[in-house]
Amino acid sequence: MSAVPAFQPPPSVSDHRHSARLMNAAIAIADACVRSEIECFAVGSEHGGQLWWNLDDTEWRDAESRTFAQASIARAVRYIELRSPDAFPWTLLRHPERPELVRFEDKAQP
Repeated sequence: MSAVPAFQPPPSVSDHRHSARLMNAAIAIADACVRSEIECFAVGSEHGGQLWWNLDDTEWRDAESRTFAQASIARAVRYIELRSPDAFPWTLLRHPERPELVRFEDKAQP
């Protein structure tokens, strides 16, 4: 997978009066969309009766789109790994023998 560039906030974020609200909104958007980044860009296939997403493969074949898709997948996985496990109503699980494969398991509702 390609290296994902570090996030650089735009100059407008330096206005501290709004940065906390902006950060909260950005996190809420990222939390809501991060799973779909993997589901949209990674190739999904069934293994053992479960749907697994291949982090190393994408349906996009032209070089520019493929690079974009792979960077999006890597960024999404990194965000999930950095975020609290309690942040999502699901858990990202890696295949025990093939670490490039992941799946989502919904958490039981109380």
